[in-house]
Amino acid sequence: MGNQRALKGFAVAGTLPAIVGLGVTQIIGWGTTYTPITIFGAEIGREIGLSREVVFGGLAVMLIISAFTAPRIGQLCDRRGPRDVMLAGSILCAGGMVLMAMAQGFASYILAWFVTGLGTPVVFSTVAHVGLAQIAGRDARRAITGLMLFTGLSSFFFLPISQALGEWIGWRGAYLVFAALHVLVCLPLHWLVLRKHREPLELKSAGEGSLQDGLLPGDVRSYAFLMLAVWCCMDGFISWGLAVNIIDVLQQYGLSREVAVWAWAIVGPVQSLTRICELIWGGRYPVLLLAVVAGGLLPVAFMMFLPGVTTATTFAFALVYGVSHGAYAIARATIPLALFGQRGYGALMGRLALPQNLINAAAPIVFASAYTNLGSGAALLLGALAAAVSGAGALALVAIGWRHNPPREP
Repeated sequence: MGNQRALKGFAVAGTLPAIVGLGVTQIIGWGTTYTPITIFGAEIGREIGLSREVVFGGLAVMLIISAFTAPRIGQLCDRRGPRDVMLAGSILCAGGMVLMAMAQGFASYILAWFVTGLGTPVVFSTVAHVGLAQIAGRDARRAITGLMLFTGLSSFFFLPISQALGEWIGWRGAYLVFAALHVLVCLPLHWLVLRKHREPLELKSAGEGSLQDGLLPGDVRSYAFLMLAVWCCMDGFISWGLAVNIIDVLQQYGLSREVAVWAWAIVGPVQSLTRICELIWGGRYPVLLLAVVAGGLLPVAFMMFLPGVTTATTFAFALVYGVSHGAYAIARATIPLALFGQRGYGALMGRLALPQNLINAAAPIVFASAYTNLGSGAALLLGALAAAVSGAGALALVAIGWRHNPPREP
């Protein structure tokens, strides 16, 4: 029954091809911009003479540029639809990859991240979700979850791919391969699977009525948005800060590089398994329960390290973190639809992206500095504190939502 319900949402014309096509482009997008620096960061720094803080500060440049362009991109998607902007984003991301392959010093390295930062808000999650929602209509929640089955696999594929390419043709050659993927794969897929013009959305979630205007009254929306931002910003602080330093952090505790890479690589499949569960059974529970899972489990993940950092506790951390982050990614896309409504969804997500990307921009530098100057323990403690704040924001948001729309008995 659950499988039939899950597949029913893909029966809308064009939905399944859009999910698969955008899934491929999201894997490539995240896998070629965010993941490789985890593998190549130390080597890039040695070869072109940059400190660790500057190397990971490139991510900060990308995120700052993304932060200030995201609101405008969200408004543009609401007005004109996402296809044209995603086509431009593929070209910009490819250009950033080429510039990275040619980097010889500080200026050229930062320029590569600057150009990539112009492309990422145009091709990543929010714009893809808007495009998919336009196609799926009332089944947007299920379709977005289906898309995330793919996107959660980016690190699983591109951590070992980056490692292998680096050993075979070097990090510069790897970035040229990544540029080719954006032009030869992502560009035509965005053209084929997305609609040219925006069509009105009619979103509906089982048991929650029409989501045309959202569940929250106007007088609590500002506070709810603040809690949403706190939750998302702190979750992003961890995923953009600790995650790009995690391999080196674990190695300092004595784990081999191979164990560290594969332990972290399982996060992707665990995220996807979490999303499969949401895809099959999601209609049976309120969407806000996703925030309980995501926000509640994030601090628990860091508790796995309380006995010490070993191979076993590292895999346990990756497992719990993967469940939390898998639920978070769905919740971030669907809870704003439920609470605030479909009208202006792109603009709302653009507003959310501004503070989140600014926090994300600082995260790699903050974690790299903590790791370099204070050691791996400080980096893990910083992540644990951020997880506690993130969990508090998520649960506060749930309390607001359930106060105005109490969950029904099954």
